[in-house]
Amino acid sequence: MKSKFTTYLLIAAVVVIWGLIVKRIFFSDDKQPAVQVRTAPVTIDDKETEVLLLDYRDPFGMREATPKSVVKPTPKPAPQEPQLEPFNIHFVGTINHDKRTFYIVELGGSQYTISVGSEIDGFRLTAVSGGQLHFVKNKQSYYLAL
Repeated sequence: MKSKFTTYLLIAAVVVIWGLIVKRIFFSDDKQPAVQVRTAPVTIDDKETEVLLLDYRDPFGMREATPKSVVKPTPKPAPQEPQLEPFNIHFVGTINHDKRTFYIVELGGSQYTISVGSEIDGFRLTAVSGGQLHFVKNKQSYYLAL
């Protein structure tokens, strides 16, 4: 917009358009309500009564629902927590050889050299992370600090 004429022309167009919008919203001459309201004759007795107009079609297109038989669920017995086996493995040290790491652990007075995937007395070393050895036995996890 290098010329002032174009700038003034666009400002005038914006003012005219917004003026029409404001006129239609706030200064409409229509006296009819935007939505027709259906009313039903209501007779009022001594009691308070309310009348609902329920002659509209089903908005979900569903048929009348038939009540189904209700089946009461039987409570399941609480599962017993698994017995934890004593974890008496002690970390002794590490050995690094040919880009592999071996871990020396002590179990029952005997020392074992293990790596990830090895198993001693049913305890499988599955991972080493965060300064901990992760052992699994019978789907139960055990952690041993390095």
